[in-house]
Amino acid sequence: MNTKINFKTLSDTQQGIHSYMVILLESILNSLNTNIKLNNVILLIENCIELSTYSNNSICSLSASRLTATLINKYIDGDENDFLIDNFKLHLESCLNLSNFNNVIIQISWITKSLSLKGHRKMLQWIDWSLSLLADPLYGKVMTQCFKMLTQTDDGYLNKECFVQ
Repeated sequence: MNTKINFKTLSDTQQGIHSYMVILLESILNSLNTNIKLNNVILLIENCIELSTYSNNSICSLSASRLTATLINKYIDGDENDFLIDNFKLHLESCLNLSNFNNVIIQISWITKSLSLKGHRKMLQWIDWSLSLLADPLYGKVMTQCFKMLTQTDDGYLNKECFVQ
């Protein structure tokens, strides 16, 4: 995959293909050992954010959100990559005004959990952002899931068995 996806411009058939592809990718890459080099990780993360934001398929959106979080946790290291985390935040902020903002909130939640588990230096920025969204009357109800997710361990995602940090 060497191309940035614009999910909104894809035909229904192409959207379906990409939706099922991300579900399959998530199931394969979730347990991938970090010792295995993965090419085009940043592009894959960007495409997952695109799919999680714009897909009307809830399973696709959730899979893309979890895959984004997993890839960030496993492959985005070092201060030199802070700008990527900032860019993801800026992009998601701009998407909050969409009619399907639930998808955006779910993506924010998974990235926040990923950064928190890793102890990433941007973790507090994302937690603060999540708190501000929690106080918002429009986003607050959905955002409560983020804090529930942060306090619970998930047996299938973002855990030591899946080689997350």
